[in-house]
Amino acid sequence: MNIINLRQLSNIINNVNISFTEKQRYFGKFFLARENAFKSREVSTYAKIDIRHKALIEILSKKNTSSFYIFFDHDMREPIIDIEEPYYNDRNETITYDTYSENYISCNRCEQTTHIDDYRTMDNGDIICEYCYEEVGNYCEDCDTTYYDRHGCNCSEEDCDTGLRSDSDTPELLYLGVGEEVEKNTAETQGIEIEMEVRQDFDRYDVVQEIKSIMNKDIERVICVRDGSLCQETGFEMVSTNCTFDYHKNHFWKDFFNSDLVNKLRAYKGSETAIHIHFTRNAFTEHQQRHLNGFYHNPINKSFLIDVANRESRYAQYVSDINYDSDIIQTGEKYRAINFSKRDTIEVRIFKANIKQISFFRCLELVHSINQFIKTIPLDRTDRVSYTEYFDFLLNNPNKDYVNLLLWLDQNDYFDHLQYIEDFKTRYANFKSIVEDFKKDNQELIDQEREERE
Repeated sequence: MNIINLRQLSNIINNVNISFTEKQRYFGKFFLARENAFKSREVSTYAKIDIRHKALIEILSKKNTSSFYIFFDHDMREPIIDIEEPYYNDRNETITYDTYSENYISCNRCEQTTHIDDYRTMDNGDIICEYCYEEVGNYCEDCDTTYYDRHGCNCSEEDCDTGLRSDSDTPELLYLGVGEEVEKNTAETQGIEIEMEVRQDFDRYDVVQEIKSIMNKDIERVICVRDGSLCQETGFEMVSTNCTFDYHKNHFWKDFFNSDLVNKLRAYKGSETAIHIHFTRNAFTEHQQRHLNGFYHNPINKSFLIDVANRESRYAQYVSDINYDSDIIQTGEKYRAINFSKRDTIEVRIFKANIKQISFFRCLELVHSINQFIKTIPLDRTDRVSYTEYFDFLLNNPNKDYVNLLLWLDQNDYFDHLQYIEDFKTRYANFKSIVEDFKKDNQELIDQEREERE
C-alpha cells in the first residue's frame, strides 16, 4: 500500500464504494507513516506526536461527510475511525467504546464517569466514584469505622465490625528514629503501605485485631484500612507511620515477623496486592526529585525495575517520555511508578506485595539505596541516569544494610559476569562476601522465600 496524503485519505473515507475495513487500513497506514515522520524530525515525545495527530484528526473530521466517526482516543493515544460514536473518559476526553467498557464505569449516585481504579463499593453494593464515596460516608463512634450503607452502621451485629478504618485515614506521623537535633520536615523517613488478604481459614476481624495488638503495644504505629481495589471480604491495607530506614530495618517490624501473622495473611499471591513506599519530599532538592522521576521512568531501567519489583501494573505505569524537565509539582497523576501527586511525600508504587521478610526488606532497601544514589548526581547533569550507574554505586559502596537486595541481585545473576573483569574483581568479592555471610546465618528465611512462590 503506497503512502497517501491527507487529501487522498479524506477522499477514501468519503468514498461510498470503499469498504469500511479498507478505510481502516488506509487510516492506520496514514497515521503510522505520520508518526514515523514526526520521530525522524526529532519530534519524538508522546505529547508532541499526540498534538500533531489531534490536529490531523480535526482536519479530517471537518472534511468527513460519511457516516463514520473520526476522533482521537485519549487514553490509548490513538487516532480512531469507527462506526460507533465516541465515548468520554473521566476528563471528558474522547475514547472508544472498548476503552470505556474496559476502564470506566458510571457512578450509581451522580452518574459521572469514573475510572475503574478509582471507584468504591458501598455496603449495599452500589458502585460510586471517590467524591460520592466521601460524601456519603459516616463515622460510627461505637466501632471506630466509617460506614457507607444508607441504612446505617450495623456494629451491634457480630460480623459487622471489621476493625478497619476508612481508606482516606492516615496514621499520625511519629518520626521514629529521628534524633531530637534533626529537623523533622527535612529528615528522610519512610512510610509503608502493604495490601494483603486474610487466608481462607481465618477471620479478617480477628487478624486485624491481632495486628493492632502486636504492632501498637504502646503507641499506634500502624492502622488497617479498607481498600476498594482488593477483595471486600478478605482484603485490607496496613499503613505504617513514618520512621527512618534504620528504624524500619532494626526495630519497627521485629514483632510482626516474629509472630505467626504471616501464616494467616497472604500478599504475594493476592490478586492486586502491592507495597507502596512513601518518603519525605523535603529531604530531596528539586534537582534530586527530577532525577528520581527520570530514573523510575527511564525506558532503559524498566526491565530491571519490573524484575526486582515482581510486577508490572496499571497502578504503577512507566511513562517513557518523562525526563528531568517533566512536572514534579503535585502532578495529579497517581498511578505512576513514582508518584509526585502528594505535597509532602514521594511514593514508589512498583512493588508486588510480599510479607516474607527478605522480600519485604528488599523493597525498602531498593528505594532507600536509589535515593542515596540519586543524591550523588552532579548538579550540572540533566540527562536520565541508568540502572547500570546505580549498580556501580552499589558495588562501590558495599553496605550490609542492603543485604536483602544484594542477595536478590546475586540470585538473579546481575553481577556474575563481573568476577571475570579485572577492574571489578575486588568489588565483586566484597559484594559476594556480604551475600555469603548472610546466606550462612539466614537459610531458614531464604527457604521461606521459596515457599512463597510455590
